[in-house]
Amino acid sequence: METSALSGVKVTDMIARMQSLSGAGDVPEDSRRVLLQAAKELQHSLETPKETCDRLHYSTVSFTSGMPHVVDLPRFLAQTDYQNPTDSTRTVAQLTRSTSLHYFDWMKQKPEHFEALNKAMAANRMAKTGIDAFPFEDRLPDLFKKDQNFDSSSPLLVDIGGGRGQMSRAFSIRCPHVPGRIIFQDLPQALTNVPSPASSSEGSSSSSIEPMAHDLFQRQPITGARIYYLRHVLHDWPDKQAELILKNTVEAMR
Repeated sequence: METSALSGVKVTDMIARMQSLSGAGDVPEDSRRVLLQAAKELQHSLETPKETCDRLHYSTVSFTSGMPHVVDLPRFLAQTDYQNPTDSTRTVAQLTRSTSLHYFDWMKQKPEHFEALNKAMAANRMAKTGIDAFPFEDRLPDLFKKDQNFDSSSPLLVDIGGGRGQMSRAFSIRCPHVPGRIIFQDLPQALTNVPSPASSSEGSSSSSIEPMAHDLFQRQPITGARIYYLRHVLHDWPDKQAELILKNTVEAMR
């Protein structure tokens, strides 16, 4: 288990040590590494969700994953006569990465890229979620009054392509007294290091939050949920695949 560089260190002492070393000529390597790690952890603990989003998205993701595609985009468009791509395995990503795989399949083989994407998407969902724009807490209780059999064992919300469950947890906190299961679905690789299925530890939620491995292009296994939620999903796919995702979702509705 990794030990935090901030463990047992007072912030004021750390700042004083940094100031004392800033003018020093030769800094012991061990001291330099410990203080540098502590400074990073302090930054991460104090920054706002938006700052976390900006740091991860515009540094790690943009330069390791996104920027090479931007550089190759003019060449790709020239080769395809500037037509809108209709095949998700024939995009600028395949040209840049010299692969015939879908970009997500290629990323599965590159854990550092996949992890960077997951962190950036998590931070982006932390900064602002779709639930901020919809009055769930006002509308859902009235909806549930019509169904006397709806209880905590019934599916309430399915967050399709929900990453590590940031939106699902935010929904649970926003609507703590609405009963039902909250399920966030994504590829198995995206569900690493997520909390085990359990009730939300924040607030007094009456809903359980569960991760579930699921392929968007397979039949939706959770039927009869009150809400099926997709965010930052359909824009990744051409119309044909997007229609299949929606078809699988519609068939699960009652």
